[in-house]
Amino acid sequence: MAPESPSELSAFKFRKRVPKACDHCRKRKIKCGAVNPITGTCDNCTKFNTVCTFKHHDEIGRHRKYAELKKLQSHEPKVRKVSESSSPGASATDRKLEQLEYQIARLHELTARQQYQAGVCSRHSPSLGVDTIPDMSPAPKQKRYFTSLLTKRRIAWLRNQAKAFSANQETPGDAGSPMLSFYPLTDAFMVASKWYVAQVKKIIDFSNPFVPFNSSQLYPLPPQEHANIAVKAIQENLSPGSFNVVRGPELQALFDKHYANQKLTYSEILLLDIILTVSNSYPLTDDPRRLKEGESEHSTVESHMLLNAINQYHKVALLSEGVRSVQALLILYQYVSCHISGEAAYNIFNTTQRFAQDIGLNRKESYKNLSLEEASLRLKMWYCCVLADSQLSLAFCRAPLIDLEDTSVLTEEFYMELVKERHLGNSDRTSIQTLDEAIQSLLGSSDTFQLGTAYYGMTLTRTFHKAYRRLLAANSMTNVTFDQVIEGVLDIKSDLIRWEKSLPPILALGEYEENLTRLRNASGDPLSAKHFEILSTTILQLHYEHLYLNLIVSQIACSFVFDNEDILPKSRYNVAALRRTFVNDACDSAVQMMKLWPSIKVVPHMVHRLFYTFSTGAFVLLLTVIAFPNEDRVLEYISTMCTTVEYLLEMGEYRVFKDNIKWNVTMFVFCFLLTLSINYFNACNPQAKDANFSSAPFRNSLEALMNRCKMNKDVAVNQLREHLNIFAPGFDENSEMHENPDISSGTCDASKGLPRTLYLFSEVDEEDLRCLMSSLPVQIPCSNRFGPETEAKGSAMQASPSKGSQHGFRSGPSADNDFAAAFSLGLPSSDEPQTLAGGPPSDQVDFENMLDDMLFDRDFTFPTLM
Repeated sequence: MAPESPSELSAFKFRKRVPKACDHCRKRKIKCGAVNPITGTCDNCTKFNTVCTFKHHDEIGRHRKYAELKKLQSHEPKVRKVSESSSPGASATDRKLEQLEYQIARLHELTARQQYQAGVCSRHSPSLGVDTIPDMSPAPKQKRYFTSLLTKRRIAWLRNQAKAFSANQETPGDAGSPMLSFYPLTDAFMVASKWYVAQVKKIIDFSNPFVPFNSSQLYPLPPQEHANIAVKAIQENLSPGSFNVVRGPELQALFDKHYANQKLTYSEILLLDIILTVSNSYPLTDDPRRLKEGESEHSTVESHMLLNAINQYHKVALLSEGVRSVQALLILYQYVSCHISGEAAYNIFNTTQRFAQDIGLNRKESYKNLSLEEASLRLKMWYCCVLADSQLSLAFCRAPLIDLEDTSVLTEEFYMELVKERHLGNSDRTSIQTLDEAIQSLLGSSDTFQLGTAYYGMTLTRTFHKAYRRLLAANSMTNVTFDQVIEGVLDIKSDLIRWEKSLPPILALGEYEENLTRLRNASGDPLSAKHFEILSTTILQLHYEHLYLNLIVSQIACSFVFDNEDILPKSRYNVAALRRTFVNDACDSAVQMMKLWPSIKVVPHMVHRLFYTFSTGAFVLLLTVIAFPNEDRVLEYISTMCTTVEYLLEMGEYRVFKDNIKWNVTMFVFCFLLTLSINYFNACNPQAKDANFSSAPFRNSLEALMNRCKMNKDVAVNQLREHLNIFAPGFDENSEMHENPDISSGTCDASKGLPRTLYLFSEVDEEDLRCLMSSLPVQIPCSNRFGPETEAKGSAMQASPSKGSQHGFRSGPSADNDFAAAFSLGLPSSDEPQTLAGGPPSDQVDFENMLDDMLFDRDFTFPTLM
């Protein structure tokens, strides 16, 4: 073998062996793997939770950088020769300086190239100037965020704010001071909890009426002339241009078939039952929105038809019967979400979207050989499913049920094919070359306008899904760095900005009304008044969803920054400036929601969701005003809210709101907190003398709203009592509940004022009905503690300690003394615990325990969900 040359020997000496694995990996003879720059340990040591002794990765990195520089030098030998020949008299030091200058120039060139590539790939604003800075931020705190707004801890913080403010007032008893007692809220929530018990018990126990030794007995449908009136009203007032999922002629044919004693499928029966339920909850008279006094039979028919519908739902949910099942379930979901229970509605929707995908509504192949009318109807049904799925995902903080990557309808390619093959729109199909032209063609006709708006709704839905994955999913804060989360927030906000800029003039806020008046249908006729209201509300619904998502993302981003303040110096972003931007974005979105509400028309299948998003913005502004009454923009916030609430109180006379306890309870909380906000502003802000705000009108409205809540509750309890009398004759023969509902039995008298426990999954007795009709407090235990037989069912119980995690009460933070950690739009933290030591006032104890024991929190617009 030839002897090694000196250069080879020197190279061998330079490559003296350096350990490239830690002791733990060398002992086990396994590959060490890369070192995590944040933890400083290799993958195996992280996995086995051992101390990593790998200390040479920095040295290896330095060797690698040195080798790269040597490589750069070797690539330009001619340049070095020219440099040396151009200055033959230069010293060695000068030549080295020239070489270093050249190397620096090359490094600048490489950096510029990397920056350009990063700019092409990056989707957030390039003005941030952070693309070329390496991400050296550590992992954020492992915490999950929720969309909750008004929770127990916030109520506790509000009460402490009121207590501290009152202590600083010279005359704490004057009319301008905020209310110290939170008993009004306690009463409102107690009434709502009783309503919830009555409604859920009615659905659980009496949705399948059965007479022994006989067949199943359902409530009969009203006379045929009443059904015909309902169909006509729905067809004339709700169908034009809206995303309704059933046509009037279809309904009429089914009713005719039923009254002719012809056999119907379970899905068809369900559709008739729920249509009658909806029509009686929203009676359309000459003035379709006003409550027609003296029509109590409407609520009775509504209750009976709902129980029929729930009965049929349990049958339809086992096996799909095609399009008819999806139609009926979609309408049932909308009604239950608005009037009964958000959790029950979520379960109904779960079945609905599964049936919709089973029949191929998400695949364009299923639309071949269908008429244009039938294809449009099915597209409307699928769009309703996609929109509801994205809304429920953020509201419930659950993963979306629909995978948008598995759908081939309402995509860009689909729209191009739809316009050209179906001859849709008011433009010549041969002149349409781009997607924008295709969408504009659809938006140019009132007959296809909804299909055009669906494209922008689908685009916004994808951003909803992205927001869930990056901010609300259970693993959204794992395996990421602080800067990566901030990048995700900026990415979502960039999508929202692009979405708004991409809207055509007919969908823009400032121009939509004028452009809608120019629309014509295929016959050349202008829009009817009803058609105009439905289309304008559809446009506003898109903007409300956009504002809602912007607000939620901004709020979560503020909370995330607050929770990780120790990481801020290590971030490559100007996080302080970003946080101010997020706060302003959230408040701007909330103010816009306030100002847009008077333009909303009452369309039943859209108004509940719109009010939910509206309430989100309202509570953000209220909490901001109470936290910072001295801020410059507080005057604008209060002025906007006062104007809007006055309009809402007038709107509450509509039947669709007057009979809805969710609306009434939310308005009660809104007026209560607005009264508190105005009192704070008048006492703290120097602009108060010029503004001259008065809380009296809103404080005075609380009594009327409470009476309406009690009326809604009493109607629900009386319906429960009616069903008990029908299916258990003689149940309350000796009951004096109607004559004096506050008189209780001896057991209740002994426990007057103490919480009364009601179990949702046990039989209702006379004492339960007396409690629901009286003013006694009530507890609703969690499901895993129901009905131990050793515990007397009617005994009084003291309110239990805080057990929010058992009741599905979803408060984001874990530390009770850190208010701002959970909800920070810049709201200050509190140094003292929210549950005051030494025995807090009794109303606070009752209030916190009541919120702990509520299962209905997600069924109202003020807490988390619909």
